[in-house]
Amino acid sequence: MSTYEKDQITKKYELFTQVIDKPDGEPKPIGTEGKWLQQKYTKPAGAIYYNKDAKTSFVVYGRIYAKYTSLGAEKKLGYPTTSEGPTHDYLGRYSHFQKGSIYWSKETGAYEVLEPIRNKWQELGGVKSFLGYPITGTEGEAVKCNHFQGGSIYWKCSRLSDKQQVYEVHGDINEKWSEYEQRKTPLGYPTTDERDDTRYNGPKRLGGRYNDFEKGSIYWSKKTGAHVMLAPIRNKWKRKSSWSRVDFDNGQTIAYPLFKDVLGYPITDTDDEKTLIIEGENVQCNHFQGGAIYWPIRKEPHGVRTAVVVLTRIAKRWNALEKGKFGYPISDTEIICDGTPDGTYKNVFKKNDGRECSITWNTKDGYNV
Repeated sequence: MSTYEKDQITKKYELFTQVIDKPDGEPKPIGTEGKWLQQKYTKPAGAIYYNKDAKTSFVVYGRIYAKYTSLGAEKKLGYPTTSEGPTHDYLGRYSHFQKGSIYWSKETGAYEVLEPIRNKWQELGGVKSFLGYPITGTEGEAVKCNHFQGGSIYWKCSRLSDKQQVYEVHGDINEKWSEYEQRKTPLGYPTTDERDDTRYNGPKRLGGRYNDFEKGSIYWSKKTGAHVMLAPIRNKWKRKSSWSRVDFDNGQTIAYPLFKDVLGYPITDTDDEKTLIIEGENVQCNHFQGGAIYWPIRKEPHGVRTAVVVLTRIAKRWNALEKGKFGYPISDTEIICDGTPDGTYKNVFKKNDGRECSITWNTKDGYNV
């Protein structure tokens, strides 16, 4: 160690004499590359790290130093890249390292946040964001996670791709996801951040929010709360192009956005623990503000099936007729423009024996089976 290097460590120490006491012995080389010197202190425990190549030094001490050493110091986080300093809200402290950071506040304690998660957190506003301070260190193997005061950030570590898959989940959606992950068919990990539902109902935005996950989505609105839709039901709900209404006056088929205008948001989860049995077939279902979507789990006994929609006006009659005996819907609710004020609503059903029947409704004639 040269005199110059020792002098640089002494100068850095003099800047921090109010928070660290006398040095513990002489500076010592650390690491296998020969680039770093370490000067330890005892009151409080801490150290100055001097980089020979960059000719710069950094101070780590107190609770952040204790967390750093408990994690294996440079083995997990690398060497420091900043001295300890105050956070933007002045309620905590932090130090940055080569592979991540450690943040501390009086309320939460000190926790490490690895670089990809830290970068996402900082994009969202860091300690001043809705997430606040970390309340756990970075946990997990294939998928790593930090929990924060207001939510969580997940990082899927893929060796097959250089793309960082880092997403946040918070609020009611995070609570619903945590609850649903305990079931037989978990949703998997997030594939988006929480986002605004940008669809419109006339001039007004619907106002909901959602996260997509590996096997479905959770949608939230102020009126309905947060509910899970597994992918087949969600995909059906989102496909506006599958809907039409037939205008008898000119024979044209007109696109009709029933999903946002009529079905609305989900009011129940897709519940794998309470599957329905209709005509001997296991069926999963989401109920919505304006109807329901049914999705058969098995291909038997009716052959290949996709999710089908039954709007509330038809569903009421179907339930009254004991839907388990009446048959399974094989068509989405169709709205026919036939001169009645709201048109005629129609669903076609099919029983195990192959017989088809239908339920129709309009304001003039009521129900017809």
